[in-house]
Amino acid sequence: MRRLLLILIVIIALLLVQQITPPNAQGVRTGCSGTLPTRLIVRERARVSPIGDDSPLNVRAAPGTDNEVLGRIPIGGVFFVLDGFECTQRYTWYQVEYEGITGWAAEGDAEVYFTEVYPPLP
Repeated sequence: MRRLLLILIVIIALLLVQQITPPNAQGVRTGCSGTLPTRLIVRERARVSPIGDDSPLNVRAAPGTDNEVLGRIPIGGVFFVLDGFECTQRYTWYQVEYEGITGWAAEGDAEVYFTEVYPPLP
């Protein structure tokens, strides 16, 4: 009976651990499956990266490219990270605030970061 209870506890623990995003070796959350490791920090500033994609960053009503675009942040634009992260099939999303617009912006995808910590880390 004890063995069965122990096995049940281990199975429940494993299921719970799979739902939590584990930290990597540096203590940083890894992010969403199929995307680059997350770098943004909640309650800190970030900016739209001048490297990679040369488009302004869309701020949307909710995570996901099918949601309404509330505004755009230009390349180099500095914004505040309010909450996150949320995962969709292709992107890691953070809730952000930029010049009075609050919404969700993608940090990056599997190949490129659209954003970076501000000021940039050395």
